[in-house]
Amino acid sequence: DGGMSRSDVRPSFDSLVGEWEASCARLGRVHGLSAREQEIFLLLSRGRDRQYIHERLGISPNTVRTHIHNIYRKLDVSSREDILRLTKG
Repeated sequence: DGGMSRSDVRPSFDSLVGEWEASCARLGRVHGLSAREQEIFLLLSRGRDRQYIHERLGISPNTVRTHIHNIYRKLDVSSREDILRLTKG
């Protein structure tokens, strides 16, 4: 049929995800994010909200809020949209 199968596309997608995660990890290291902040930063960069992060990681909503506040301060951003722009650039 000449078209690409799912298996043809998958390695490229996996490669892009790996590059993006590595880029997020570098940003986290450069800006001094803790391991937990790095984990939350990765979820934020995927567009996840506080409720999802709280449920996924099993930590209190207040703890999530504190981590997000620290991430914003360390990255010098003020919104989730800024996080998404930062990780796409």
